[in-house]
Amino acid sequence: MARRAEELILRRLRAAGGVDVTIGTTTDFSISVGGGPPVGVDLKTGHRFSTLAELETIQAGSPRPVIVAVPSLPPKRRAEAEKRGMSWIEYDSGLVHLRLPGLAIDLPEERPIAAQKDESLPSLAGKAGIIVEAVFELAQASEYVDQAEVAVLAGSTQAWTSRIFAALTKAEAMEVTGTGPKKRWRPRPPRLLQLWERDGGPVPTVTGLYVSVRSTEQLFRRLAMVTNSRERYAVGGVTAANLYEPTLTSQPTPTVWIPAASPPSRLADALGGGEVVDSGPNVICWQAPGDPATRLAKHLGTWRSAGGEGIEPLLLVSPARAVVESAKSTGRAREVSDNLRHGLFARFGWLDG
Repeated sequence: MARRAEELILRRLRAAGGVDVTIGTTTDFSISVGGGPPVGVDLKTGHRFSTLAELETIQAGSPRPVIVAVPSLPPKRRAEAEKRGMSWIEYDSGLVHLRLPGLAIDLPEERPIAAQKDESLPSLAGKAGIIVEAVFELAQASEYVDQAEVAVLAGSTQAWTSRIFAALTKAEAMEVTGTGPKKRWRPRPPRLLQLWERDGGPVPTVTGLYVSVRSTEQLFRRLAMVTNSRERYAVGGVTAANLYEPTLTSQPTPTVWIPAASPPSRLADALGGGEVVDSGPNVICWQAPGDPATRLAKHLGTWRSAGGEGIEPLLLVSPARAVVESAKSTGRAREVSDNLRHGLFARFGWLDG
């Protein structure tokens, strides 16, 4: 984890020109500008910081100047951090703000990796996206993934999976070691997620439903009952992301993936006599050819309502897919997506950058 952080920062600073940075012996880095005297610094990598006080505590706890590597900071927090003389690098955006003894370095945000199109990589909105999703699922248990296991989990052919793996390796989202039967692949989760977010998953056909319920919690209870039925329904989007990593004080209008061949009215009936509506829905149905979003859906364990009541497990799209789907939504969805992303990366020891 630390090694990857070092590689990232070395690459970013050296690419700026005029900055000499090396890995130190008694410090993490030694940095100089324009041939000036080197400054030894320590590197602290974090996934998420709720307050600037946490950053200050990290910097105050080191006998040397500290560079804090964080995914990103909102503009307001950047301004506050500058006033407090903090030094940080944002490894999502590439922004650098360093205030060290005798030197100052400011580098603007780079063009996001997610915007860089690799023509050799097929769209990840459909079947190829399921392969990436399967990689994320298997990477939770092991640093390396097996191509054959990914193909089985994704329901894909070996040939198609091999093609996607080759394209992902070329796009620097996978690292390959060994040859022949000893070949292994190590995912780079940040790059994988950025590429997947570029396509954003399948573009759904949207249908609104209205179901007469007293609360969103009652609606979730009914959804829990139907997601355990023969039909393959799965809660997705911001709703799923907020259930995995609670962020919002109230749930948004639930979005539910339903089979492409199933009329939305069938879910409306299953939820207790609902109806298809053109305005004012309290359930949004999503459908896409091939049903890619539901293949790796999983049950969220029994959870508690605001009143403390136990609610049966809901079937949700996978956490990684929930990150991608919510990242493309509006309002506070990006915050929900970021919180789930940072939580996942912290839980499984993936470097978030």
